[in-house]
Amino acid sequence: MWIKYLTFSCLFLTVCALWIPKKNNKQPWTIGLFVTLSLSLIAKVTPPLAIIAILILYGLLILYGDASPLYSALLWLSIVVLALGLAVGPMPKFHNLLLLHEVQFSPNAIPFTLYLNFPKTIIGLMIIGINLERIHTIPEWKEASKQVIYRLPMIMLIIASALMLGYVKFEPKLPNTLGIWMIGNLFFDCLAEEALGRVLLQDFLKVLPLKYGPYIAVIIPGLLFGLAHAAGGLTYVILATAAGILYGWVYKVTNRIEVSILTHFMLNLTHILLLTYPALIA
Repeated sequence: MWIKYLTFSCLFLTVCALWIPKKNNKQPWTIGLFVTLSLSLIAKVTPPLAIIAILILYGLLILYGDASPLYSALLWLSIVVLALGLAVGPMPKFHNLLLLHEVQFSPNAIPFTLYLNFPKTIIGLMIIGINLERIHTIPEWKEASKQVIYRLPMIMLIIASALMLGYVKFEPKLPNTLGIWMIGNLFFDCLAEEALGRVLLQDFLKVLPLKYGPYIAVIIPGLLFGLAHAAGGLTYVILATAAGILYGWVYKVTNRIEVSILTHFMLNLTHILLLTYPALIA
């Protein structure tokens, strides 16, 4: 079991390494990626066929950045199909790490289970690492933080909507598992979901020759983000769609994946600290 924990610890450090400046054109996160994949194979977190698929995806993402428009579209389609195959099937099953099992944060809350999703995080890691310039200076981080703070009124509007729709109640708390939740939510869930939504979908859609293309590129990923939460019911779909559009708009105006990731995390953090989490029992 320890090798499995080591695998996910290495994945966490590799995600953090995305923001270590490269030296001599060498990026520290790439070393971490291949160490993590090797450990995941030894720990049987990742089946051999999936390792091959991840390496193919890595190569496609490298080619995608410098491709001509037609070639880029074909590569994009291949990347989406392969990424979906890894993240949601039909690739061989991954053995993700269970951190929290049916934890009830308040008496009237739905029990919450938290897994660290290996394939989704690996995909997000590679998308950001290969296709985006990241923040590496303190002034850039200060500006990114300001941009997140500017979006607090929109976050509170979504929170207020969730209260008015009866999806949650005002239940402030400080869970003793908050630290574990924060690591899993920020470095695994938010990072992966924003990489897929902003880079793989929004950046592709905004360059298509469509009227109002940049706005369509915000709305469509937002709608898909909402539909991805359909298991939570119609109210959750509506709230998640609004949140997804907010994240897309933030990315559009700042052109920083860090800002959309942190905005996403800030909404989730406000949710767990102040409201029923994840939702009221029906």
